[in-house]
Amino acid sequence: ENVVSSSGTSLTTDQIRLISRYTKNITILYDGDEAGIKASFRGIDMILEQGMDVKIVLFPEGEDPDSFARSHRSSEVHDFIKDKAHNFIFFKTNLLIKDAEHDPVKKAGLIKEIVGTIALIPDQIIRSVYVKECSALMDITEQTLTNELNRIRRKTYDRKLKEKARDEESPAFIDPSVIKPEKQAEVDYLSSEHQEKNIIRILMTFGDRVITLEYNDKDGNERKQDIDVSSFIVSDLLNDEIPFGNNLYQKIFNEVNNEIKQRD
Repeated sequence: ENVVSSSGTSLTTDQIRLISRYTKNITILYDGDEAGIKASFRGIDMILEQGMDVKIVLFPEGEDPDSFARSHRSSEVHDFIKDKAHNFIFFKTNLLIKDAEHDPVKKAGLIKEIVGTIALIPDQIIRSVYVKECSALMDITEQTLTNELNRIRRKTYDRKLKEKARDEESPAFIDPSVIKPEKQAEVDYLSSEHQEKNIIRILMTFGDRVITLEYNDKDGNERKQDIDVSSFIVSDLLNDEIPFGNNLYQKIFNEVNNEIKQRD
């Protein structure tokens, strides 16, 4: 009851979306061999990215769901799944911690891998819950994990924005043989179009870099504030109420602003 098989193929996004029509909770069962473990890691990321809650069960080495079900009573299978189903943080940690326990570099890599998986979750509250659990399990501060999480999500978001901008600006294919050579137009570096394009370029290229602002407070004391480039540019333009003349640039700017709001 409520069981489905991928019929010998790798788990796909379409299959996950189909399952999500009926439930947001899924327990995936994998063979206990190396191939099964690798497949489980891939499946975890795909399911979490679709906003579903996932638990994982690995069968003993040499067993698969079919062989295990044939050699055990249904009650034993049910109890095994209930006892062995773990969330992805515990699952990954339990599998990989033995190799990383006494190696700081490997442990850092394990933490980054887990945070990378958490970063795929679309719901911010659920991400926060998993960050708290990872912090307790791996003995590392929540702030450190949150900083790494934001860095990963920012990098992913910037990559998607660049791809989107490139796709929207890509012209339809034109046969080069029918194009007459034209004199290259001079660039007006003082035009608003050029300046807007340069702002977007800086946001996309350097947005996640942190700069230090130095200023004097109302009492004349020197102060310093760390802020990333994207937050500085967005805040400055919003304060000055300066809109973009180019609709595409305005759309990219709005999406960057929304991402900053979600991050904060």
